[in-house]
Order: sequence, then C-alpha cells, then structure tokens
Amino acid sequence: MQYSYCKHIALTLAVILLSACSSGGSSGGGSSSDPNTSQSPAETPSAETPTTVELSAIDYQAVKDEALQSCIRKSNIRYTEQLQILKCQNASIRQLDGLQQFSQLRVVNLSNNQIDNLEPLSSLTQLHSLTLSHNKLVSFAAMNDMTQLRELSITHNQLRSLSGIENLDELDKLYINHNQLQSMAELSQTQLRHLVAHNNPAPVPASLPDTMESFRL
Repeated sequence: MQYSYCKHIALTLAVILLSACSSGGSSGGGSSSDPNTSQSPAETPSAETPTTVELSAIDYQAVKDEALQSCIRKSNIRYTEQLQILKCQNASIRQLDGLQQFSQLRVVNLSNNQIDNLEPLSSLTQLHSLTLSHNKLVSFAAMNDMTQLRELSITHNQLRSLSGIENLDELDKLYINHNQLQSMAELSQTQLRHLVAHNNPAPVPASLPDTMESFRL
C-alpha cells in the first residue's frame, strides 16, 4: 500500500516536470528570431524635386506713361516679380497702363499725381496698402477684387460713391476725407476699425460697423 502511494507521487512529479520543460521550450521558440529571415533595409527618401520659378522680364513698352516708367526704372530691377513696393508720388503720372504686369505688388503710393482711372490696378490682388490721395478719381470700383487690401487712402479726390467697398473684406483703415461722397451707407457693411471721412457732403451714416475703434466724420 505504501509502495503504491509512493509510486503515484513519483508519477505525478514526473508529469509536472515534463510539463514545465515543454512550456519553457515553447516560450523560447516563440522569442527566438529566424536567422534566415532578412530585414528589409530602411527606405532612402527620394530627394525633392526643386521647384522651378519662371521670372518675367519687365515690359517697359507696356508702361505708356513716361513718368511712371521712369519711376519704375529707378528701382533697378529686371523682373516683374521683384517689384513689391512702388512709391511714385509727386511724379505727374496720368495713367497706369502696364502696371498690371507687377502681380506681386504689396504696397503702392501714387499720391499727388493726375490719375483718373484705376482699371490697370484691378488685377493687383496682392495689394495690402494703397495710397491714391490728391488725384482725379471719381470711383474706385476697379478695386473690387483687391481682397487682401488692408489700408486705403484716397483723400482729396472727386469720389461720389463708395459702391464696391463692401467687397474689401480685409480693409482695416480707410481715409476718404475731402471728396464729393453723397452717401456713406456702404460703410456699415465693412469690417473697418479706423475711418477718416470728414469734408464730404454726405450725411453722417446711420450706423457704423461694430468693429470700429476710431473715426472722424
């Protein structure tokens, strides 16, 4: 009886040992790596293709106004894309034909000239600041597409209407004093923060934009 009991214990221990060995072997096999398995080399990023920018030579023949042409030549540039700031005040400029080729213009000052037509500026959609004071302008409808324009000074002209100003979504500062404006109702549709509009026959507008911080009427 005692012999049978001891035999049973011995068999039980043998089974436990065999089970432990089998488990350890299985675990080791799962963690070992296959020497025949090759790792793919890291992919080498392809070099970026350089961007080619074609520059446009200035067409001075398109700039019909000699005074404007002379002012542009003083900048000593060769390509239209290079001209981003143009200051040609007090230059007796009459027309702006040819200026549309300078599509990268950001700042333009043409004050104290004899300009009466802004159509050549209509395609300059990158303009941020435009000064046209002391000219002969009666309308600035040509500015409708200047959606990046932030500051406009068009004082001492002959403006009669503000039609189209509501399209200038980024316009922040507007100077329109000393004109012939009959109405300023359009101002309520803008996002202006600063306005100077005195010396106009138009009555004070019934409302101003909520964004307004300072004004003079």
